[in-house]
Amino acid sequence: MSASRRTLTSIVLSKKFEVVVTIIILANLIFEAIVERKVLAGNDDDQETKRTDGQPDTVSQIAATCFTAFYTIEIICKAIARGGILFLCQHSSADCFDVISTATALIATVVVFYPNSFNNANAIRYALLLRTLRLIRFVTILPAFRRTTDSLSVVLPRAFELLKTITFIGFVFAALGLVLFGGRITTDPNNKHSQQILRRAPDFATAADVGYYTNSMNDVGSAMITLFELMIVNNWFVIASGYIATTSKIHRIYFVFYWIIQVLCFVNLLVATILDTFISEWDSIPHDHPQNQEQQNSTLRRPQSFDEDGQVTFDASCITGTDTGLPHDVYSVVLDQSSSALNEDHLNRVRRRSLLRLLLTPNSAQRKHALPPSLLHRGDDE
Repeated sequence: MSASRRTLTSIVLSKKFEVVVTIIILANLIFEAIVERKVLAGNDDDQETKRTDGQPDTVSQIAATCFTAFYTIEIICKAIARGGILFLCQHSSADCFDVISTATALIATVVVFYPNSFNNANAIRYALLLRTLRLIRFVTILPAFRRTTDSLSVVLPRAFELLKTITFIGFVFAALGLVLFGGRITTDPNNKHSQQILRRAPDFATAADVGYYTNSMNDVGSAMITLFELMIVNNWFVIASGYIATTSKIHRIYFVFYWIIQVLCFVNLLVATILDTFISEWDSIPHDHPQNQEQQNSTLRRPQSFDEDGQVTFDASCITGTDTGLPHDVYSVVLDQSSSALNEDHLNRVRRRSLLRLLLTPNSAQRKHALPPSLLHRGDDE
């Protein structure tokens, strides 16, 4: 590897390079927000966002071109430093996303500025917005957000099973609704059902000046949407009144049974499952709070860290606040503090592994061999 490539690799792999890229992405997001604000306020100029003459000659076009050029140079540098585009895409999903979003923005730039019939510069802005999605990953730095996503990864598969059941029940009632109410919700003035709705269900016919006529059961798609509105109890009695007006009161059983089965049983079961699973998973994930970590370390090091001989003593009957059921034997783990290779973090890891070995060893005879002789000395609790 040449000296110039080694220098480029050290720059690309440094944290400062990532900070610079993140700042540029943030600046891109802020600039797009300012431009979009002008569009929403009605102060947008056609020449600012849509007209091109083969040259980036407006503020938004120049900025979009500069951002695209920077992202392209970034990807090229990463490819040179890490062994090619394919290596980036195969070994990092984040880098693969960067390659795709940058390639999309570059293609959009070429298509817009190359003389042709397509001259909408907004395509470049929209392509660049893909890259700003990278900022979402910084939200995962927050411990609470990480715990939420970890909990949802367990909750969603379980909720999906119930959602499939709810969808199946909705499909069954939709098919039944086609048989009972198909063709009865209509605005055709020559249809007798239209006149029945106007006379017997005025709330259904005149709600919001347009009525609930779109909530029909004339096809499977419309029936599923209507049943979804009934499931969330959105004026379900008004919707039901339109169907009752064209049939008879006995058909109220259809809507009552749907409410009992779908809403009262399965929707409540879905909500309870999500809440129960989420709370259980949330509580099972350890908190990353410094005080909790310090409390855990202090319990693990009980009653003190090291004595003068570099020896740590543990009570096997209670470790990290858990009753182990083992006899009140004292195990002393001897660690060489003079070794420069062992720092405090490494010593903590060794202590944890040692304690786990002791807890998983079934009897006293085997516990003698659970740890290396150089680390384990057994004594009696006096």
